[in-house]
Amino acid sequence: MAISQNGWPANDGSVSASYTIPGTEVRIALRKGDASVVLLHYLAWFHRNIEPIRQKDTGGYNPRPIKGTTTLSNHASGTAFDHNWNDHVQGKRNTFTADEQAAMRKQAKFYEGVLRLGIDYSNPDDMHGEINRGTAETRRIADKIRAQARQQEDDMPEAKDVWNADVIPIAGGHGGTWVAGGTLGLTYDRANAALAGVTRLETAVTRLSVVLNTFIANEGADDVARSKALQRIEAAITQIAPIVAQTVVANLPQGGDQVSQDEVTAAVEAAFRNAFTAA
Repeated sequence: MAISQNGWPANDGSVSASYTIPGTEVRIALRKGDASVVLLHYLAWFHRNIEPIRQKDTGGYNPRPIKGTTTLSNHASGTAFDHNWNDHVQGKRNTFTADEQAAMRKQAKFYEGVLRLGIDYSNPDDMHGEINRGTAETRRIADKIRAQARQQEDDMPEAKDVWNADVIPIAGGHGGTWVAGGTLGLTYDRANAALAGVTRLETAVTRLSVVLNTFIANEGADDVARSKALQRIEAAITQIAPIVAQTVVANLPQGGDQVSQDEVTAAVEAAFRNAFTAA
């Protein structure tokens, strides 16, 4: 039986599947089961907090050896990923800022050694992450992730609670984020849609604040660093605008003048860019 570097059975495409990274439209092939739960959890976090993941230079399962060796890569068992490899070339150190690397290492601790990141390799591979333990430990962390997800679902208020309240804070959110309830005449279904939309918006705005802080921190940095920060701001704005538009359009009064989601998206993008330019 073929075995990858981390001890998992390899070169069997039937045990991998194509998944959408949560919060994105990016598809990636990974090993079915617990390994994919762990890897997708990290990738979704990375997309929200570090930089948007791109389809064109992101991948997972690939039945091949480690470059320059005969040892099968962990990609061959579907237990590894590479993301945004055009920006994070193997062998080049510090393609992420110091703050980004610190955040990535902090997140990696959540997986208790089950996930290993390429930023810490002796030969750096910043694009790379992989499962670094066997099936039992991987299952334990996957169950930890599943339990966390269930708890978050349990903490989320139901649509009927939104309907019955004047205003309620978003569960797990920041103090300034609220969603209107029955006083604005939202129906049960609309309250549920608004709650989901505002929760997604909060995540997107949090990401925008992270990249804005990075931009400010790079005020005196070279043009490459500032350009990279600006690109991330642009990506964050692009992510936020349709979420706002979808929520606004979904909760417009029925009848009368109607506005399309594309029109609202364009207006929101313009407002964000104008505010950033003014700042």
